[in-house]
Amino acid sequence: MAKVGFVGLGIMGEPMCRNLLAKGHDVTVFNRTPAKMGSLVAAGANAATSLAGFIRAWNSPGSGMSDTHRPVFWLAGQRVMPAFL
Repeated sequence: MAKVGFVGLGIMGEPMCRNLLAKGHDVTVFNRTPAKMGSLVAAGANAATSLAGFIRAWNSPGSGMSDTHRPVFWLAGQRVMPAFL
């Protein structure tokens, strides 16, 4: 399965992480409010202790944004549409 990382566990990030965990992916999370990581860690996610440490762990950092109609993801500078959506 894929190794996936998420920074930001708001209205979009938290449900996406749950979906990935349910499908057996290795998920690492970071949130500026550490308490928001707790339920995902209980569900099997790994918690990063700092944003810097999270970023160093990834060879191809990416990001996701949403305009509430459709998410847009970037991986290593390229726009991508992940298969899990």
